[in-house]
Amino acid sequence: MTSSNVASPRRKPRKPRKDYPLYAHANGQWAKKVRGKTYFFGTWSDPRAAEKKWDRDKNALLDGRNPGESHNGDDVGWLCNIFLDSRQLRYEDGAVAKRTIDDYHRAAKRIVKFFGRGYRLDPLHAMDFEHYRNSLPKTWGSTTLDNHLRLCRAIFKYANDAELSTRRICYSIGLSLFRKLSKEKSRQLSQQRN
Repeated sequence: MTSSNVASPRRKPRKPRKDYPLYAHANGQWAKKVRGKTYFFGTWSDPRAAEKKWDRDKNALLDGRNPGESHNGDDVGWLCNIFLDSRQLRYEDGAVAKRTIDDYHRAAKRIVKFFGRGYRLDPLHAMDFEHYRNSLPKTWGSTTLDNHLRLCRAIFKYANDAELSTRRICYSIGLSLFRKLSKEKSRQLSQQRN
């Protein structure tokens, strides 16, 4: 005798075609595991819509980004990731020292912490970079500050050179942003600390 309260298990559907990129999850949706996490794209009843959603979101997911934040791969976290990937390749070729790679990682981490991983590149303006510069520790000496600003310049120059934003990022315009301190100013700061 069978109880009417017990739900009969549903049979998972087969993939609509052999190269279909998603699998049928037990919860009734088409799914895909990306970077160790399972994502859902739509119900079994509409595999075409699920595949369209996968096609729209897959680049962001494969890059480790939230597809809701930026569909075009144009945010600060994405920029830092692809910049670090490019420098890692140069390190592996022997063109960049390990210490330089470590410095780039620290600079990128500070940039992402200040602006936010999902902050889009398009709205960045000179004033944003002034605020960023003003957020740097006042205890840094001129050499540390210059080195950090040089690393930041390299990251945003990479974005401009690779045309990663719909408009050029004005990181070096206005209020002496990302300019090396003069020798006179460096000397004054050094004397103030002593």
